[in-house]
Amino acid sequence: MAKCAYCKKEINQKDAVSLSVGKIHRYFCTEKERFLYQQNLEYKDRAYRIILKLLQTNRASTALWKEWAKWNKLCTNKKLFLFLRENQEDLNRSLNKEFKSDYAMVRYLSTIIQNRIIGYEPKQVDVPQIKREVDFEFYKPQNTARKRRVGFDVLERK
Repeated sequence: MAKCAYCKKEINQKDAVSLSVGKIHRYFCTEKERFLYQQNLEYKDRAYRIILKLLQTNRASTALWKEWAKWNKLCTNKKLFLFLRENQEDLNRSLNKEFKSDYAMVRYLSTIIQNRIIGYEPKQVDVPQIKREVDFEFYKPQNTARKRRVGFDVLERK
């Protein structure tokens, strides 16, 4: 049994659609749910990159992820990405002042986003798709029987 990564239902692994990245395996009820899950991750990644540009850093603090959890209660990752993309210059101007710490900057940005995203409606719905080409081949493993291990007593008899 496995849990669907999108809808959190218990499903049979044999019937599930799987997505494997390295050693991590995620299972989904349908192909559509797998696509929606990947699309959501892509929007999250794009929004994350915009936020890192705004904060002028190359890695996020734990405070950012706590604020992200609050944003997810208000909107989806797609809406957050579209909001950040349209208002990136305005947010950059708002953050163009001195802060005592990175935490204060993250909280300030979070407050701005929480207040503005409630009544936000995206102007442009079209988001260019990033085409990622994955090169892979399917192969069928051929199992061959190995010779049985023999003990010393059998070898001595021969």
